[in-house]
Amino acid sequence: MEKLAIEGGEPVRKERIHLVMPFFGEEEVKAASDVIRSTMVSGGGKIGRKFEENLAKYLGVKHAFFVTSCTAALHLSLMITDINSGNILTPSYNFASAGIIPTLVNAKPLLADVKYNTCNIDPDEIRKVITRYTKAIIPIHYAGQPCEMDEINKIAKENDVFVIEDAAQAIGSEYKGKKAGNLSDIGCFSFHGTKNIVCGEGGALVTNNDKFAEKALITRLIGQDKKSSPTGGFYHVVSKGHSFAQSEILAAIALEQLKKLEKINKMRAENSIYLTKKLSKIDGIVVPYVKNNVKMNWHIYAIRIPETINSVWFRDALKAEGIGADVHYIPLNMSPFFQSLGYKKGDFPISEKIYRRLIRLPMYPSLTKEDLDDMTHAVEKVIEAKIR
Repeated sequence: MEKLAIEGGEPVRKERIHLVMPFFGEEEVKAASDVIRSTMVSGGGKIGRKFEENLAKYLGVKHAFFVTSCTAALHLSLMITDINSGNILTPSYNFASAGIIPTLVNAKPLLADVKYNTCNIDPDEIRKVITRYTKAIIPIHYAGQPCEMDEINKIAKENDVFVIEDAAQAIGSEYKGKKAGNLSDIGCFSFHGTKNIVCGEGGALVTNNDKFAEKALITRLIGQDKKSSPTGGFYHVVSKGHSFAQSEILAAIALEQLKKLEKINKMRAENSIYLTKKLSKIDGIVVPYVKNNVKMNWHIYAIRIPETINSVWFRDALKAEGIGADVHYIPLNMSPFFQSLGYKKGDFPISEKIYRRLIRLPMYPSLTKEDLDDMTHAVEKVIEAKIR
């Protein structure tokens, strides 16, 4: 048995494989430089509009709005749906955004547990916790695998609530042949530096609802309406709003990235298939589960380890071997802020089980077969040291 690097042995790799890596080329560099040289760098310009048009066409939606982050898109969603009370239902195994944003519009987060195999919100748990005070459901397409949207939309219709997809991780993913983000009232995306397409920081709100689109256009510009302005310009405030408009520099990068999206997702899928085939042969490792009715963009590649092994130690052991692994979400109910709202450890057993067992591995287009083989070797080396 090989001695683990964390215990002083030789690592599998001397040069670490990063956990995430954007797929940039000279196209993005030139596009950003051209905008900078033009000096027209503020938000709401022609390049931002072009990106919105192309994104809407790609997703098959009527309207798209380029904003500063997916968090901003979620905030904007609650503002244009006029939510200012009640609660917003979202999964406990979740990034902070969907849980925090309700508090910014005088609503409360209402948490529900997830399914173990997908990490996505469980429709049965939604039914258990939804109340007459619920205003919206925000499902998260974890790792790029779409939630059970038919069932979620059915529950929403029965309870007269909105569905706002947090599709931050799911650009290009599909559910029953339809793009994620275009499966409900509103979809929200992220173009953060860790995502499949990247502009550094950025996001988008998309919708087919004309009324929501009209509101979004004004709300993201601090409530200003150019159309009804006596000057035909700014300073004519007609409603509440926020500054969510995104820079033309980042729009230029996002536009080039969108052109590469299908290639990026294809390469990620090929790497994931190869890695799954290798890792599935290792005792004690559970590879990702993918439903039959979805097309996944493989934003995250996550394995499960035996519950007898500490996940933080396993992550650190892989890092010592030169693999940029990580654990993922701490369930919201285990965080101090949500505990101040009445939640406590033990409230969501499936979320907490996932947290104890899930290990995120590197996944991006530029990984080579050698990289994937080294990742497999490192996982096998670490788990064998604990199991045998």
